[in-house]
Order: sequence, then structure tokens, then C-alpha cells
Amino acid sequence: MPYHILMFRQVQQMVDDPLIIAFTWCVITDVVTGYIRSAFIRKTNSTKGLLGLIKHTLVLVSIISIYPYLISLGFDWLAQTMVWGFIINYLTSITENWGEMGLWLPPQIKQILVKLQSDYDATDYNAITGAKQTKEDK
Repeated sequence: MPYHILMFRQVQQMVDDPLIIAFTWCVITDVVTGYIRSAFIRKTNSTKGLLGLIKHTLVLVSIISIYPYLISLGFDWLAQTMVWGFIINYLTSITENWGEMGLWLPPQIKQILVKLQSDYDATDYNAITGAKQTKEDK
């Protein structure tokens, strides 16, 4: 079978692929909860929202392009692992948005998010990159 027909069939099968459907819903839910969160917090601007939409669009286009290609080459495990990684990332973001809106979260999840945030805050990225801190950074 010609490769272009195999690729076309892989793209058609993505429409019914539960992993791709879950991924798409995670992206949509993250965007929606992000906009709702920004209404609660009001620490954002239109530039940040536009850059977020561009990022989400690039991720969607990348997955829709790379996923069927990897599967057609026989790397199903790699394609699925890549999508699962993004799903986990989006679920974390959705949970963070949910918590920042002041909605209820189980205490175990709050502890995990606080730990992740404190680890992120404690990391000195300027030391890693060699950049110098200014008074505003401290």
C-alpha cells in the first residue's frame, strides 16, 4: 500500500481515537478554565491570553501532525507516550486553574500542587543560566 494512503488512513482513525479525544478535551478544558481563572484573579492581560492560545494551537497542530506519522512508522508506544505526557501536563494546569479560582480541591491534591510550586520557586534559574539577579527579581 502506498505510504500516502497509509498516512491518510491514520489521520482518519484519529477522529475515533480515545486518546486523541481525551487530549483535545483536556486542551479545551484548560483554555476555558484559564479564561475563567483570569476573571477571578485579574492578573493577566490580552497579550498573555493570546500567547496562551498560540501555544495551545501549536501543541494541537504538532500532535495532529506527529501522532499519525509515528503510528504509521510503527512507533505506537512513542506516539501514545507523547500524548499521555501532554494530557498529564494539561490535567495539572486544569487542576491549578481550578484551585486558583478558589474552588474545592482534595487536600492531597493541594499538597502536591503546593509542593510543585515551592520546588519551582526554590529553583534558582539565574544560577543555572548565569544571569545576574536585579533588585526587582529578588
